[in-house]
Amino acid sequence: MRALAAILAVFLALPLAASCVKLERQPIEKRFYALETTRPQAPAVAGQASPGIAASPASLLVRRLHVAPRVSGRELVYRTAPSAWTADYYNVFFVAPADMLTQDLRAWLNGSALCANVLDPGSLAAYDYILEGNVSSQHGDVAVAPAQ
Repeated sequence: MRALAAILAVFLALPLAASCVKLERQPIEKRFYALETTRPQAPAVAGQASPGIAASPASLLVRRLHVAPRVSGRELVYRTAPSAWTADYYNVFFVAPADMLTQDLRAWLNGSALCANVLDPGSLAAYDYILEGNVSSQHGDVAVAPAQ
């Protein structure tokens, strides 16, 4: 009877002892990325408009780019085989690709001075042209470290 009581006491003490052990580990941190575009400063060429002066008085409406569903999420997507893809939970874009690319496209076109105004769909201003676009894939080359 004493042996049974001792075994029972041990089995009851094990869960209590295990609850005192901290089995947590530090969470793995996510890394956030953003695409950044900058226009190179082109030297002034005779016969062309001066920087800051639009080549055309027209207004251009730039609609939100449509990004293919395979790469439209914030997670970075890797192709691991001809028909295999994987999403990386810990490496993500800071903003959804469609929004990020559309914003950079508007900024790029605005800096080009091709049109007097580059508008987004929320604008109530009149426009002369509309630009729509599709992004079917995104590629990154990680074979070589980028130049600093």
